[in-house]
Amino acid sequence: MKELIRYFPISEYSPMQIQMSGISYRDSDYHITRIVSDVTVIEYILQGEGFVTVDGKDIPVLKDSVYILKKGEYHNYYSSANDPWQKIFINFSGDLPLLLLKEFGIFSEWLFDGTEVKELFLKVAAIAQNPQKHEHDSASLAALFFEIISRLSSVYQRSSHSEEAIRLKKYLDANTDRIVSNAELASHIYRSKDYVLKLFAAEYGTTPYNYQIEHKMDAAKQFLRNTTLSISAIAVAVGYSDQRYFSGLFKRKCGVSPREYRKSTHLT
Repeated sequence: MKELIRYFPISEYSPMQIQMSGISYRDSDYHITRIVSDVTVIEYILQGEGFVTVDGKDIPVLKDSVYILKKGEYHNYYSSANDPWQKIFINFSGDLPLLLLKEFGIFSEWLFDGTEVKELFLKVAAIAQNPQKHEHDSASLAALFFEIISRLSSVYQRSSHSEEAIRLKKYLDANTDRIVSNAELASHIYRSKDYVLKLFAAEYGTTPYNYQIEHKMDAAKQFLRNTTLSISAIAVAVGYSDQRYFSGLFKRKCGVSPREYRKSTHLT
């Protein structure tokens, strides 16, 4: 089995730890089995074909697909002998990835069209392959995971919404590193700001701004409750480079500072 793997230090006290990330190269002998997995894995297929066992059936997984196999489940996946996989992966320890999958409404799904997250997985691969290891690489991967599942959630939910609403949400999910203005959204679909606000509220039950902030704050709460990441690392993970701004926004939206929130949840 041919793989380029980068390992990360694990803390038994944190429910979200990136155990490893890397690339599996074309290898017809590639086969992984975990009877009761202690990790959650997310993998993007760059090339080739392989199979994932679900409910006793071997399901083919092809190029540009993403699959997510959760901690606590039976894992069995392997490459095709004739056209083996090349894929990018992240393995997580802890329960936080499961909580985030529930938060984004895709916990019950495992296979996705990955064309819209390819660029993000290429960033994962770049971190894994970079010989210069950086202190915040683990937080960067956590941020990429957050953005990946946000986009996958958007793809999953599209069938139940209008084309314009889907375009708006897709645009927001593709720009999680900043706040997109209503004017920019209106320009994106060639409509007025008033139209955008009414459409988004009707389709998703909230405003575009609140949609963006709520997702960021919910993710930050999960990190604060379930990891030992620093406040600055959590800020980066949810798209804020300025820790002070993030902390002020968190307090306005959640009623307490990130530090106070973490302290209160650790006392319960």
